[in-house]
Amino acid sequence: MEHSTKIFISYCHANDIHFNALMSHLGAIAKFNNIEIFTDQQVDIGQDLDGTIQEHLQSADIVVCLVSTEYLNSDYCIRKELEVAIEKQVIDNSKIFPIIAEDCLWKRTYFGKIKCAPEDGGPVSKYENISSVYLTVVDQLMSQIERNRTVDIEKKKDHLASALIFDQSEKFHNYIHDLGISIKHPHKDHVILDDVFIYPDLEHINSNDVINYKQISSESILEKYNYCYFIGSDKSGKTALLKKYSHDLFKKGYQVVTLKSTDIKHYSAEQLLKICSNKYNIEYDKNLENFVLLIDDFHNLQISEKYENDFLKSITSFFKKIYFFVDKQYFFGDRSKHLNVNFEIFEIKNLGHVKRNELYSKWYGIGIETPYVQNDADFLRKIDTVTNHFDLLLRKNVMDAKPMYILTIIQTLDNLNVSRDFSLTSYGHCYNTLILSLLHKSNVNHHDFDSILNFLSHLSYNMFENRAKSISNERLDNLIKDYHKDYVINLDIKKTLIESNILYLDENLDYIFSQKYIYYFSCSKYIATNQNTLTSLIKELCDTIHTEESANILIFLVHHSNSTDFIDNILDYSSNLLINSTPHYLTLDQNQDLNLKFKQILNQEIKQIRLENKNIYDERSKQLTLKDNRPESEDVLESAINSLDNKENNSEIKDSLDQNIELNEINEAHTIFRCLEVLGQIAKNKYGSFNRSRLENLLDSSYSLGLKSLSFFLDVLMKSDNDLKEFMISIIQEKEKSSNEEAVAMAEKMIFEMCKSVCRYLINFISKATASPQLEEM
Repeated sequence: MEHSTKIFISYCHANDIHFNALMSHLGAIAKFNNIEIFTDQQVDIGQDLDGTIQEHLQSADIVVCLVSTEYLNSDYCIRKELEVAIEKQVIDNSKIFPIIAEDCLWKRTYFGKIKCAPEDGGPVSKYENISSVYLTVVDQLMSQIERNRTVDIEKKKDHLASALIFDQSEKFHNYIHDLGISIKHPHKDHVILDDVFIYPDLEHINSNDVINYKQISSESILEKYNYCYFIGSDKSGKTALLKKYSHDLFKKGYQVVTLKSTDIKHYSAEQLLKICSNKYNIEYDKNLENFVLLIDDFHNLQISEKYENDFLKSITSFFKKIYFFVDKQYFFGDRSKHLNVNFEIFEIKNLGHVKRNELYSKWYGIGIETPYVQNDADFLRKIDTVTNHFDLLLRKNVMDAKPMYILTIIQTLDNLNVSRDFSLTSYGHCYNTLILSLLHKSNVNHHDFDSILNFLSHLSYNMFENRAKSISNERLDNLIKDYHKDYVINLDIKKTLIESNILYLDENLDYIFSQKYIYYFSCSKYIATNQNTLTSLIKELCDTIHTEESANILIFLVHHSNSTDFIDNILDYSSNLLINSTPHYLTLDQNQDLNLKFKQILNQEIKQIRLENKNIYDERSKQLTLKDNRPESEDVLESAINSLDNKENNSEIKDSLDQNIELNEINEAHTIFRCLEVLGQIAKNKYGSFNRSRLENLLDSSYSLGLKSLSFFLDVLMKSDNDLKEFMISIIQEKEKSSNEEAVAMAEKMIFEMCKSVCRYLINFISKATASPQLEEM
């Protein structure tokens, strides 16, 4: 059945005479020509007017505009209808059909750039019989609709021919569906890309000179942009996105040319077709002009500089769409000169909370034959469990939230129950597997894995000893040379670490670890292996647990070491933190001052509490979106504490603090966060090594630490209440121009929200740090 043509009438109600004349002719033939017409007169009473109009405008194939002075003066007609229609033309090739109804200055507007009806561009109103004019105009409109339908039919034929060609290529089909890594799933033998693919968010970089970023979904790119660079770090999902785009473009009927940069030996577009044809056994139809080009690892392009301009000129004149996928590290170095070809630049972002949740949902949805009757509680419990695991592994950005890492971790955690290796904790296994997957991806022989991991432990410990974040090429060569004297290693270790992206060159041409977790995991492995001779170092780490490096090494040490001797050092150290504060257990007695101070606000909040029946998936999505769009409370609080830990700013900060707040107490509150994280990791990963009494003591100490910090922060807010309120009142009155009574009420509400946020954050932090299903009975 022929697809109906949808027409949207955009007009001003002051021109009802013209509207009625148009509709008398157009409405008469609509039912005979499979045409659907929408006007705002079709919106029912009680229906959302703007929402209904926008919905039909977005789905329209043709927007008919009745142009007059009143129309041009109508903000709604121009902003809400015409501008949307113009934008739609770029995205979905819809059409605008303007009719000059009344004499006006239309030539000085957008309409002056395009052909308008009537034929001579003169206004309909100048004719005596406007009905006769609209008869001619509607006939012109129908001719245009018929031409569009003919073009659509030809396109469908091209698409069918293209689809038939690609359906016959098994090699191409296998390539675009290949996940790229070996993943096992309990409910499916062979996991393909579509099973787990999530369209990542992108940063649209508008200019190479001015930092101007705009977030956009990668799912919308194909319809909006024809020439693009997609840049991303290693394992960011560049190749997966290229394969998905190849598949999507293939389904849209394009003839897809997908190549690696190393496949390209010639600069002409025709040669690229030949290369791809031979590679995937594809017979292209050169009579069709619907070719698109996607090149992976464009930074490795072998075309010499002499022919680069010829290469770009050839492909941009031949291909309808061109997408380059480039490693971020190299893009800003030697490829930025290609920007003058007018390519858009998009950077692939790490997966945020929403996207990670989508990936978890797809993973646990694999193999479910009847998703419509699945157990929501069980399904969401699985997602929440893996979310908590990954958030802990991701801790303070020691690891990027990349799709490959997430899939590897999910599989590792799912398969741990059949593992017999108890030398590492479950999280230790995850980090270990991620490192091995990097080596495996670079085709390193599995017999060499142990040698490489051992060298990494020596390298990272050497950097730790020298308090170095990077290592020069000369120092690395000397370290490898010394290592060879003591250990047998049968490969080029430096080349292996670079090719597997474990090490890479920074802007100073020194080598650094690509991910922080590799450094911490390797360094703690060395310390665990040599802990008998490094007892003093472990004590020093405990005493400096307030620093990020010491805290992270101790946490990773938990994953390696079977010994828990250092726990006493941490407990002794933490027992002396905030000794003037007592744990705030949120009892009625302890909350008495808070309740009295905010009694009126609490009463108002209680009255506003109401029960609503909400969709659990919608609410989860809203919460995850909020997390992505704004910093979590923990980030804000810890950022404030971390700034106080900066020694260069200490004197300035101390001057601004209230006299009853000591700087060392702020630092101690900061240290408590680190202690809680380490103690929580010990409890969750080593609970089987403790008797109940020792485990209870460990957990009680952890809870007390967290609640002492809660007591401290609430005390700070209460003691500073008057000064804080006066400061807020002055700001409110300046910005809002409110009365004094209104400003006082707003300031008190803000302080109440601050207290509430601190309580919520710290309870959540304690829970995340120490909670585990294995510890529920404790």
